[in-house]
Amino acid sequence: MSYILLKIETGTWVSRHDGQYPKLIEWEIGCPESPICESEGWGHGFGGGSSTLKEFAKSARFTKLNSEFSSWAYAIISNGLANKLSIKKIEEQLYNESQNHKVTLSEQLQITLSSRVRWVNA
Repeated sequence: MSYILLKIETGTWVSRHDGQYPKLIEWEIGCPESPICESEGWGHGFGGGSSTLKEFAKSARFTKLNSEFSSWAYAIISNGLANKLSIKKIEEQLYNESQNHKVTLSEQLQITLSSRVRWVNA
């Protein structure tokens, strides 16, 4: 599976189990039904799931994208929904713009996540 990393918060996470961090918001490429994937913490505190774009856009979590690192994703999704673009078109715009917003992950985070997922912008 390939994802576009829209937002990551590492907080106090260094490695191993943490009930709160890291927090991720991702777009699963090629999954138009539920492209938004969220996770929070790993180990005993893991939580998260997938949602449709409309569900996500109506949630308070959507506004978290409107921050320094991920404002580009917020703008693309907001404009796409306002202009009634297809999920595929929004995904294309996110993919293309994500190449201008590469994410640098710590070595420990790369090791932990590499077995789980492949991001196109990390």
